[in-house]
Amino acid sequence: MQASASEGRFRRRAGFNRNRGRTAAVRRLKSHSSPSRSHKRVTEQSYVRRTSRSKRKEHPTLKRVQRSRAVRKASSLKTMQRLKRSKQVMSPVRKVDDFPLYRGGFSQVRSAASQLLYSKRSLRAAGNRDAAQWGQADRELSSLQLTRQMNQRFSQALQLEGIASTPDAHTSYADMIALGRSYAEGYADVRNDVGADVILLPTSMKLGAVLCAYNEQDSIATMLKQLAKLPLDEIVIVVNGSVDRTFELARKSLPEAVVIHFEKPLGHDVGRAIGAKLLQVDAVLFTDCDFSIDAEQLGAYLWSVATGVDVALNDIRPFMDRFEQQDGISYCKQWLNQELGRSDLAMNSMTAIPHALSRKAISMIGYEALYVPPRAHALAVLHGLNVQTACAVDVITQNRLRTTNIGVGNPVAQLIIGDHMEALETVWNWKRDELNAVQSERADIAWRRNK
Repeated sequence: MQASASEGRFRRRAGFNRNRGRTAAVRRLKSHSSPSRSHKRVTEQSYVRRTSRSKRKEHPTLKRVQRSRAVRKASSLKTMQRLKRSKQVMSPVRKVDDFPLYRGGFSQVRSAASQLLYSKRSLRAAGNRDAAQWGQADRELSSLQLTRQMNQRFSQALQLEGIASTPDAHTSYADMIALGRSYAEGYADVRNDVGADVILLPTSMKLGAVLCAYNEQDSIATMLKQLAKLPLDEIVIVVNGSVDRTFELARKSLPEAVVIHFEKPLGHDVGRAIGAKLLQVDAVLFTDCDFSIDAEQLGAYLWSVATGVDVALNDIRPFMDRFEQQDGISYCKQWLNQELGRSDLAMNSMTAIPHALSRKAISMIGYEALYVPPRAHALAVLHGLNVQTACAVDVITQNRLRTTNIGVGNPVAQLIIGDHMEALETVWNWKRDELNAVQSERADIAWRRNK
């Protein structure tokens, strides 16, 4: 009995120890397989504390945490950029005035972007209808006559859509070109791409152009093709002393134009004055044939005059070097604008083509002043006319090189500098009383300068 009792106690003790060991093993296994967050945090912190600073950076857990943070930061940055882009798309961009497209219904005023999209679709449909209605009769028209007809129907389509066809200073040229292109594309869909490249300018003003040409048989046809894309009512071509086929190609390329031919050269800029005197229009575009200029760029000057500008200049500032690297002609232009109180114009003046003038400007400064472009520019500013830049056309690097305009002290450079001296004389004669007034004391001038 005693042996059996001791054996039973041993078995019970062994079983207890075995169960206790099994329970501890199970607990350890669970802790290693799926530890709690607090256990993991304590383990990582204790491990990091025991390691050196260099080993902490190489710890796999720390790298994993840093990698997850970088991923979250990148995803949040992409989300913010996506939201920002969506806000920019959805926000109204006031390039043009809000057009009252909807004359009733759920919305009376819409953003400019949505109105532009709606107008482009409607005008494309209007172009389709006009081509189907008038396409057969338009086949007998020339390119310039077709542009005029399309421009007139485009203005009527704008009025039907509730958009004012009379431009103002707040009307964007880019948006109006987009609307006109939509109408032209709709027209060209029916006419097999006829009229797809015209530039439509919805204005009630009569538009004209003066084209001066001197031995331009290689480029005059291309330039007249660009002018035919504009809704011009009158065109005058002044062939000034050409000895090649310029006169013949001018008559052949655009029969609607008035061609004035002089066997001997009258002068460098005399053709502008002659053409402006012959035209009976409200806005005159001045250009030449040295190189081809896109019709869309040329239309910007006429549109600027149609929106209230009297003198629309070519902005050549983007194509100029720094001030210390410019030539004497650029210095003269800036000096003239400084004397006129228009330093904002920099070196821009009526010397560079293309530019456009209103009938008011031509009548006020006189035809004879156009013989000397810097003097005409000075008179326009002195008379208080609205002189602004309209478009940037590179006439610095693309201008045709001749024997008279290359080299230091070439005849054309001397002529332009002399014209600016005449313009400065006009300014000084205009401000004679102001210049002859009693000047302030030297101390007063220094005090005003240093205050």
